[in-house]
Amino acid sequence: MQNHSLRLIVRKNALFMMCAMGMLICFATEAKAQKKDWKQKIKNSITLKLTSNYDDNILKYSDKYIQRFLNQEDQGRFHIITYDDVTLAPQASFSSTVNWTKNQSSKFNVLYKYYAYMGNGDKNRSYLSLGLQHRFKKNLMVGFSYSYIPKFYVRHLRDDDWVRIYGYSPETFQAYSFSKDSYGFDVQNTFFNKSRLRISYDYALYFHNEHFTEYDSRNSTIGANLRQKITKDLSLEAGYSYTMSNAKGFDQAGETKESSDDSDGSYNENSYDFRVIWNLPKLKGFKHSIDLGFSYMDRDYTTKKTPDADQLHSGREDDNFEISGSYSIDLSRKLSIELFYNRYLRNATSVYPVNREYISDEKDYRQNQIGLTVIYNFDF
Repeated sequence: MQNHSLRLIVRKNALFMMCAMGMLICFATEAKAQKKDWKQKIKNSITLKLTSNYDDNILKYSDKYIQRFLNQEDQGRFHIITYDDVTLAPQASFSSTVNWTKNQSSKFNVLYKYYAYMGNGDKNRSYLSLGLQHRFKKNLMVGFSYSYIPKFYVRHLRDDDWVRIYGYSPETFQAYSFSKDSYGFDVQNTFFNKSRLRISYDYALYFHNEHFTEYDSRNSTIGANLRQKITKDLSLEAGYSYTMSNAKGFDQAGETKESSDDSDGSYNENSYDFRVIWNLPKLKGFKHSIDLGFSYMDRDYTTKKTPDADQLHSGREDDNFEISGSYSIDLSRKLSIELFYNRYLRNATSVYPVNREYISDEKDYRQNQIGLTVIYNFDF
């Protein structure tokens, strides 16, 4: 209850501060506008997006559980109609930029997105973000951000505490879901008009539902990203980030992470990202481009528990891969469309032979997404 109250206080303060700063920018600008008539003092922008995509593994199931779903095994585990689905994701964002001087400006933005699954409504979710960015000079920018996911349903899992009471019965399967608050800070600088370096820090709080509070965690991520312009139309991007996730590891009063009989999902992760952005020659007057990306995440779980005490996390090592590609074309100054494809895969293992096969069977997965996004933008 104390964690829940703290979360509400922090979230409300974050929302208040972001909104207050945005309003302050607007009021200050109106006051100065009476004294100086700068060209395009305020620039407001609204962007509307609608994304539709097909996802062939919405719950990131391993082959083991896809087969169990198809064979109608594990009564109580599967609260889905299909393991694949089509999603619709409308998104709306608003930004307001204030030009204080020729080289100084402030930008406030707010974004809301909703994911609707056509066949599996339990996966529906929403996302809200707020951001404030200030340009101190032509090439230097500093930004703050906050984002919130009120509920993210992962899948149904067995509640081990219930298993001790009811045995391996269908009612021991409970929804595993969480809410997430994220706070970000970044500094970005451009060198020689061709190289852009961005340094970032993100802090995320995960709060799980009552059946899985041992997975509540605090995640800290520090990262660096470099974009290099090779030619007028070709840019390369490389990034690295390091995440430390500290999970609660217990779910009852008086317990500690070390003394509890609960899972400990703490981990450290190295992430490497590479990207190619190519602006193609105009097609009958239309601008169009290709964006290709590759990411590799090396995650090591850090629990000190033995495989007997925590079979899913003890000695576990994950190799996660993401491959993405998109083609976008501007149909007009305001309207554009984007075709995209994403592939995700995870290979999980353990340093201990005793739980190596178990972890692989549980956590290896493959996932493909293909879709279309329509984007409409207008300034005022």
